[in-house]
Amino acid sequence: MNSRSFSVLLFAAFAAAPQVARASCGSATCPIDPQSLNLPMPGQWTFDLSFQYIDQDRLQHGRNEIARPAPPSEGELEIRTINRITSLSASYGLSPDLFLSASLPYVSRSHAHFDGGEFETFHLDGIGDGSLAARYRFLPDVWGGLSVKLPTGSRSSANAEGDEAEPTIAPGTGSTDVSLSAVYQSTASVRSLTYGPLGNVAAMPWFVGVTARRNGKGTKDYRSGNEIQVNAGANYPVLESFQVLFQLNYRARTKDDVGKTDAIRDDTGGTFLYASPGLRFAFTPKAALYGYVQIPIYQRINGVNIASRYNLFGGLQVRL
Repeated sequence: MNSRSFSVLLFAAFAAAPQVARASCGSATCPIDPQSLNLPMPGQWTFDLSFQYIDQDRLQHGRNEIARPAPPSEGELEIRTINRITSLSASYGLSPDLFLSASLPYVSRSHAHFDGGEFETFHLDGIGDGSLAARYRFLPDVWGGLSVKLPTGSRSSANAEGDEAEPTIAPGTGSTDVSLSAVYQSTASVRSLTYGPLGNVAAMPWFVGVTARRNGKGTKDYRSGNEIQVNAGANYPVLESFQVLFQLNYRARTKDDVGKTDAIRDDTGGTFLYASPGLRFAFTPKAALYGYVQIPIYQRINGVNIASRYNLFGGLQVRL
């Protein structure tokens, strides 16, 4: 394994964890940062083409899964939301201590709910909200970061029949969101099947990071709750071209400001903890495939809403 390529494992999550609140039932991304495994050298570009699959089909109250009630004659009952998100990210190394990156997602989202006793389905495709980020090393093992998500995505949440769903079903939120991060990263010497100057000992990168995110007002003045994430992970080098990945991702989100919508504020926000094992295979020195399965260990949501049983995340990484 090229220890320089994998020695920096930063920023576990600029993206939010799967949002399971009623007013946010369609807005879901995995809290894993694939660029942490593909940061550029100074003067070098890296690219990441990733895909997320999140199927929110579990009705939950607090920490417990519950049976679905009969469709209400008034109000909404969420049934299912399937999120398919393809993202292209690019990073450039200005110096050994400064990286700049940009990303843009394409969202394909299916959603079903009962509204006033009527069963409605939605299938929305479009460009999502892009983001710009900078990462700077303040100390030898400490990095800080700033990320801004911009309202570049489609804000339409209407289906083919003209029925309109909650704003967060749309590919874009219409809001500008800002994240600040601090990450401590280091390496540990571990036994592996590789063989180098130190024999069967290789460097395993690991990190602990904190991210704070403040969300702005978006479509119909809806504003998602502010977030705190604490993330930790490691990349175990089994072979020079094969690594076992693992992350723990904690996220807490305050209740949303529902703005000019009829959403129920008390059914938004919550606390989540995920275990995210994965694998990475480098089929050339400059290209690799990777994949994670994200499993909820703890989920406490406010009120009643839909949640996912697991999430899938994978992609292709290239450095030039």
